[in-house]
Amino acid sequence: MKVEEAKKKWCPFSNVERFARVSNGAGNFIQQLAYSCNRVEKEGEVPKGVLCIASACMAWQWDRIPEENNNYGESILIYKDSEDNGYCGLSKK
Repeated sequence: MKVEEAKKKWCPFSNVERFARVSNGAGNFIQQLAYSCNRVEKEGEVPKGVLCIASACMAWQWDRIPEENNNYGESILIYKDSEDNGYCGLSKK
């Protein structure tokens, strides 16, 4: 998956701070509660903080590209990192 495509995906390990006001039955403000979540509360609303940060994440893994190496007259298959494709290392692709 391309890095830019990954940045549009939801990350289950993210957390966003939310606030809720609590009032009594008469509508008077009692207190404000802070909580964290990582789910979307309204359909179509995706808070920016819950999206994948792709290659900026410690778990990001670059795709490995096979490359033939003919050093010393032997054909050896080696791998190099892709420059623009990868995946979440926590989800194992």
